[in-house]
Amino acid sequence: MDLPEISGMSKAAVEAAMDLFKKLAGPVFEEFGGLLQDQVKFWRFKNGVRILQKAKRFLDDAGVSPQQVSLKVLISSFGDGSLEEDEAMQDRWASLLANAADPNSEVSVLPSFAEILKELSPKEAAILDTLFIHATPLPPVNAKKPYSVSTVAMGVFKHEVGLSDDELEILINNLSRLGLCLQKMNFTVSSPSGEEERGGLSLTPLGFAFVSACRPPERKR
Repeated sequence: MDLPEISGMSKAAVEAAMDLFKKLAGPVFEEFGGLLQDQVKFWRFKNGVRILQKAKRFLDDAGVSPQQVSLKVLISSFGDGSLEEDEAMQDRWASLLANAADPNSEVSVLPSFAEILKELSPKEAAILDTLFIHATPLPPVNAKKPYSVSTVAMGVFKHEVGLSDDELEILINNLSRLGLCLQKMNFTVSSPSGEEERGGLSLTPLGFAFVSACRPPERKR
């Protein structure tokens, strides 16, 4: 397969990214390679290669030898992910792919995660990251529930993500529709200003699993 030149990337870097794609795709690589040349626009191909490069770096940093992954995850990461020009969102696509390719990963990568990720905006993803950071991990012995949900005040998202009240409400509605977070009104929590605020937001189990899959794999000790 002849690969086009990509500005800012060496031929070796592109070839290394596509070599990872070949390992992940298995026998269907040749057929999909033709699809890349004939149907995928150049700018999408360029973004897709960047996602593969990031996934390769995440795997290398974690000391992981990749396994073949589900075609749903692979094609979505390369195809749907290639529509994403935001750097942080590309990192999430690459992390999703890297976790799926890690044979020893403790993170579950459901095929639906790719469908969820392509529906998110960078600001919605930032809300989920903020919720994830506030979730408290529990000891590994508790396999059924590996974290403790924390309810985060709405003011935190306005402050850290830079959202207006109206925008925050719309984004939360979408995240709730996707089953990723839960709005709780029977809680009193502290806002960034130190004042007590009624109501907040927390991750659902699905939301926690999704965000975990969209973060780079960690090196096993």
